[in-house]
This record gives sequence, structure tokens and C-alpha cells, in this order.
Amino acid sequence: MQISLQHNDRVMVLAPMNDFVRIRDVPLYSSGETREVLAGRLDEFIDTSGELADLNSLIDSIDPSRASCRTEGLAVERLLNLIAAGQIGFVVLDQFSNEPELSESEPSPDLDMSERVQRILDLLPEELPKAFEELGEQFVASLTEIRQLVQTIAISLVFVVGAFLSGIGAAIVTGIGFALKGWDIFEAVRNIWRFVNQVAEARTDEEFRRAAFFLATAIAILGIAIISALLKKAGGNIARRRRVGQRPSSDSQSSNRSRQNREDGRTPQETPERGQGSGQGTNGRERLLWGSWNDYPKETINGREYARIGDRYYSRHAVDRMQPSGLGAPAGADGPGRNVTPNMVEHVVRNGTPRTQTVDGVVRTVHRSGNVSVVTEDGGRTIITILRHGS
Repeated sequence: MQISLQHNDRVMVLAPMNDFVRIRDVPLYSSGETREVLAGRLDEFIDTSGELADLNSLIDSIDPSRASCRTEGLAVERLLNLIAAGQIGFVVLDQFSNEPELSESEPSPDLDMSERVQRILDLLPEELPKAFEELGEQFVASLTEIRQLVQTIAISLVFVVGAFLSGIGAAIVTGIGFALKGWDIFEAVRNIWRFVNQVAEARTDEEFRRAAFFLATAIAILGIAIISALLKKAGGNIARRRRVGQRPSSDSQSSNRSRQNREDGRTPQETPERGQGSGQGTNGRERLLWGSWNDYPKETINGREYARIGDRYYSRHAVDRMQPSGLGAPAGADGPGRNVTPNMVEHVVRNGTPRTQTVDGVVRTVHRSGNVSVVTEDGGRTIITILRHGS
């Protein structure tokens, strides 16, 4: 048994030591490391991760003699003891992600995520032979097999892209893929992540083609049969998670942060934490988490609760409006999302054309770029709603 956890751009895989026999090109954390180093790494991924049940299952598979751990802290202590005994190890893949290669001169096309993915799938038959050749492998798939692959993964791929951008996809795909392909999954997931980042912001034909090549490379590494099974299973897993609800960690972190603010007597405006709900790309540019309402830390301002994303506060309506349309309507929303990422919101607010309006005595600024408009208050600090014209 093994479990995969994700923290920003990194993925951790915990497993019994015998699962690491064939590991290559990935640093292994085991009994050779100091307890302090091991504890620091584990705390990054496990603290309020919401994966306590999985951690207990892994621990019990090695040492079933003791009762299950009631908290993540106790789970970390037992894991440290098992690692010290040489029974469990883990790997951490740092800088798993990358920033997309984009043209600075081209505006982003007005495409939702399903349209972006379809554009990649249209390019896939051309890019697959190149990817196989790049890896020194012979490409033998027939056109019929390629068409079947495209049909199989088309819907799942939209779910997978959304999950990667919201910060849970890499762990899910790595966990499923590990059982199917072993350690080859790491290089495949790296290319899936490159594909995700590229397709999310691609502007030119060349950028879409580059995204298609990254996906084709992942297919070449795993094989058509395995990539089909992997994406289909991952897409179903992600869809179920989104229907049932999000990980409890965000609620715990939000309530803890709100309680700390109350104890300190501070208002949200007095405790700005840049980058809440965000990650940092490899080129230093902030990449904001694209998640649902429960994924973000919360702040209460003038009696209303907002999600904190980067330096801005988002209403629940705005967060619901940003969701991938392929996931259906968020709970309590009047319709599906509009496929708008927080980074797209940032682009529109900073670079779009603004106009001012007054609603119930409150001044609002509407920023528009292409077919996306963002309605803000407080000089852009608060995001009220997101509009896609023609949607």
C-alpha cells in the first residue's frame, strides 16, 4: 500500500520500504535521515491534510498491533518510528510543476477549459509520433486506437485539468498511476502537469501544440492502455470528490485562522497574508489556487464571509462562478461555473478596461478583458462576481 499527498507544487509518496526497491532519480527519505529532517518533511504534507484515514491504513498495514491514530500529529510520530525501523520510506518530488511558455504579445483566446482541452485532443494525433520518437520508442498505434484514446479521455481530461489547477490532481493521479505503472508515473505526471499549466493559459497555435506534446509525452511514457485507464479512473475519482465535498483541511485552517484573529483582536484587514490560497511558480510569478469555496481560507468582513485568494477577497458567488463548467453547478449555486481561474481574474482586474457603477449606494468597478468581466468593490480588493459574456 502507498499514499500520495500534495502540497502546492510538490507530491509526497509514502510506502513500505520494499516498494522503493526500483526507485531511481528520486531522493528517498528513510532511516538514514535525522528525525528532525523527516519530521519537517512529513509536517509539510500531513498537518491538517485530511488524509488521516489513509495514513492509519498505511500504518496498520505495517504495524496492526496498536489502535489507530486520532490526530495527524500522532500519525506523524508513528510514521517516524516506522521509518526509523526501516519499514516505511517516502519520496518528495519538488518543483513538480512548471510555468507555461507563453507569448507576451498575444491576448488569451476566449475559450473555456473544455474547448481548450478539445483543441489539444485535435492536435494529439500529430504530436504522438514525435513524443515516441523523442523517447526512442517505436510508435505503432493505429489511427483507430488514437481515436479511441481521444474519445476515452476527453471528458476525464477536463476534470483532471481542473483538479491539477486546484491543487489536488497530482496526488490523485500519482496515487492511481503508481499502482498501474510504478515509478514511471513520476515522469508521466511531470508531463501531465506541464500540459495542464500550458493549456490553461495557451494563447497561440504553437503554445497549444506545445501543450499537446506534453500530453503526448505522458502517453508515450505510460502507453495508450495505461493512460486511458489512469485518466478515466482519476476523472471519476475527482468527480466524486467534487460532488461529495472538499477536503476538511481548508475548513480547519480557516476556522483556526479566524479564531486566532479574534484572540489577537485583529480584523482581516490588519492581518494580510500574501499568497493565501496560492502557490509560487518556478519563475517567481504567483500562481493562484483554482479551487472551490471550501479550498480557501476565509475572512469575515463587515459580517460577510469571503474567501482569501492572493491579495483579494472573493464572495462565495464569485468563487462559484469561477468553477470548471464540467463539474456541474456547485452546491447552492444557480448554475455551473464559467471556467475562469483566479489568475485570469488577476489579469482582467490589472489589465482590463474598467468602468464604474453604483449599486445600492456602493461604488463598484467592472473590469473587462475579452469576454470576461470581473465586478469589484473597495478599489479591486473585493471580488463580487465573475461574468462571461455570451456564456
